[in-house]
Amino acid sequence: MLTDLVFVLALLVPFALTGLLVEAFCLAQARQRGYIQNLVFNLLCTILFFAGDTAAGTLFSFYLARMIRALPGAGLLALPTPNRLTLLYVVVATALWIAATDFFCYWWHRLQHTSAWLWALHEVHHSEEQLNVTSAYRHHWLEAPFKTVAVVAPITYLFVPIPAIAASVFLAGLGLTCFAHLNARIGFGPLNWMLLTPQMHRIHHSRQSRHRDRNFAFVLPLWDVLFGTYYHPNPTEYPATGLASGERVETTWQSIAWPFLRWSGRA
Repeated sequence: MLTDLVFVLALLVPFALTGLLVEAFCLAQARQRGYIQNLVFNLLCTILFFAGDTAAGTLFSFYLARMIRALPGAGLLALPTPNRLTLLYVVVATALWIAATDFFCYWWHRLQHTSAWLWALHEVHHSEEQLNVTSAYRHHWLEAPFKTVAVVAPITYLFVPIPAIAASVFLAGLGLTCFAHLNARIGFGPLNWMLLTPQMHRIHHSRQSRHRDRNFAFVLPLWDVLFGTYYHPNPTEYPATGLASGERVETTWQSIAWPFLRWSGRA
């Protein structure tokens, strides 16, 4: 399990370094005091999150995945595999898999904002006031097993796993998540609804009331359009981020204990 954790963290390094380089040239928000400490804190949260994710994934692969694949109708959307996996096939199949995954991610994310219990977990991510590429996996470690049940389980039921495509989806997910959290003035203007951009996701992290509970999708804003949560920003709209209450989660202790303090009424 430790080897898997180190491998995933190593995969994140080029995405993070590329993101920091992009941010250096087109900042959306000027770097604030404590920027370096914030990066270190985000790194700690990322390690803890993927430790939880690795543990949940290991347990899932041994137990839940087998049970799910044995259910009636499992593999309903099994992708036909040619004798030889061509690049075009991998790209198309990966896109379909990502779209399906993003559908379940959308509803999982929306539930995190409507359930007070889940929001206590998600506040660790939304407390980020210096949104940047390292914020991508600034999550409480308990989010990982819950997301496994909410997203990975239905995908496992619908699709028959193909290693090459599963790996492509995983890599694409890492890259797109890092891209969405960039502290950079990147948007697609009238085409913002087609693919999540840093500007679109910054709106989701905004403190402003008009942006609250908007733009939940992780990859395809089309889900927000279809389900009534889409907010189309104007070209210069790059708001400040963080919790509307002004509360901050910024220490190692808080990053671990925050939801427990919320649930017990101590925070």
